[in-house]
Amino acid sequence: RSGRDLLVAHGLHERTVLRIFQNDVDMTFSRWRTGVRMTLAARLIVDNTPIGAVAHRCGYATTSAFSAAFKERFGLTPRQHVARVQ
Repeated sequence: RSGRDLLVAHGLHERTVLRIFQNDVDMTFSRWRTGVRMTLAARLIVDNTPIGAVAHRCGYATTSAFSAAFKERFGLTPRQHVARVQ
């Protein structure tokens, strides 16, 4: 789901929420959401959840798109992250 879909589903005004995020959280909603997704992904990967399943659960259409986003966020590929943690 997009950020807009989530806001509409909860009856919130997009511009108001985006402004609050920027002012109070000091980051965009999109960046915050990506951080939440990546934190969940890192936990799932370490718990031996297959990377493709993690990608899907975290909202990515492909494993490669997920892996690229993960590497951008953490500086490691998902497999490198698992090896480092273990």
